[in-house]
Amino acid sequence: MKHLTPEAYDLIKGCGPGEPQQCFGDAIRHTARTGHDLVHGHVKDKETGSLLVNSHAWNVDPKTGDIHDKSASGHTLRTLLGGGGEYVPEHRYTERQAMHLVTGTGKKGPWTDDERSRHKPKST
Repeated sequence: MKHLTPEAYDLIKGCGPGEPQQCFGDAIRHTARTGHDLVHGHVKDKETGSLLVNSHAWNVDPKTGDIHDKSASGHTLRTLLGGGGEYVPEHRYTERQAMHLVTGTGKKGPWTDDERSRHKPKST
C-alpha cells in the first residue's frame, strides 16, 4: 500500500456489496492490499464467445500470472471454476498506476482513454 494516499483510501473504502460495478472497488482494494496488478476487461463464454460479464475488474499476481477475482457476488469466479468463462483483459495497471488514477479521477474505474492520458504517474 505504499502508493495509497489518504485520498485514495477514502475513495476505495466506500464500495460495498450490491453497489453497481462493485468489482472495481473490490479489485482496487485487492491491489492496495497486495500490490497485484489491476485489470479491467470482460468475461466471455469459451465455447460460444458470447459476452458473460461486461465491464469487469479483477487482479493478476505479476509474479505468477494467477488471476484473483474478489467480486463479492462471485459470479465470474464461479463461471470460471466451472470452466465456461474466459477473462479478456482490456487494460492492465500496476499498483502505482491504479492508485494514481483513483486519486486523479476520483473514481474506482473503469477509466477512459482521456483519464488514463491525463493521470499518468510521473516517472521516478
